Amino acid sequence: MIKRILPIIAFALSSAVFAAKPIKVINGMFPFTVQVMVADTNNISGILVSMGSAAGQSDLISGYTFVWKVNTGLPAGYAFSKRLNIASLTLGSYTAGVPLYGNYSIIGRDGVTVVLTKKFMYK
Repeated sequence: MIKRILPIIAFALSSAVFAAKPIKVINGMFPFTVQVMVADTNNISGILVSMGSAAGQSDLISGYTFVWKVNTGLPAGYAFSKRLNIASLTLGSYTAGVPLYGNYSIIGRDGVTVVLTKKFMYK
């Protein structure tokens, strides 16, 4: 059974920007994608993501770093793509209707400095 749902999963550096993106649910599962809008694409080395089944937890993803502009060699189910200043991070497939909570941190060019940290949620 295939149906469409519209989770809201996008954020920006200066203020939250929300965008709904249709997701296909197949056999009760859907690929979860977070879209991150950045102000300066030249001073980023990566995006660190943690995600859990409850607020404040990281039982699903415990600190995975997407290296900026690298879309190969990712874990199964993960994907990275970039168009202009928007990065799309697919974080695997999850059961539709189950809440997901997480955060991402944009890591500066030096590989250490956290430029920004934002929370995200899907319910």
